[in-house]
Amino acid sequence: MSYRKFSIINKENNLVLFNDVLAPDGFINRARGLLGRTVLSEEQGMLFFNCNAIHMFGMKLPLDIIFINRYHRVEKCIASLEPWRFAVCGNAKITLEVCEGSVKRMGIQKGMNLEFMCL
Repeated sequence: MSYRKFSIINKENNLVLFNDVLAPDGFINRARGLLGRTVLSEEQGMLFFNCNAIHMFGMKLPLDIIFINRYHRVEKCIASLEPWRFAVCGNAKITLEVCEGSVKRMGIQKGMNLEFMCL
């Protein structure tokens, strides 16, 4: 399996939002994503580059979805997307999947400027 690991930082106040975010490389890892996971910690997430739509088919837990544009600004947040649903954001270039409740807990909102630090 090939993944790159990132921290996601709120660039406006340098607050680390997520410390253990994986970006899958290759078709199989991207297709697998978080399938099969029954738990996701508050620090974890999955980052998909060149992605403006996700599906929750086969997922076992709801997720918060953050769509990010090419300037690394949040375009759209979806709280608690349930299994067997999908979401799209036409302006997004990057999609971040995080544990349910993260958007509210971290105060993530449209327009927030994010930084991706490769670990």
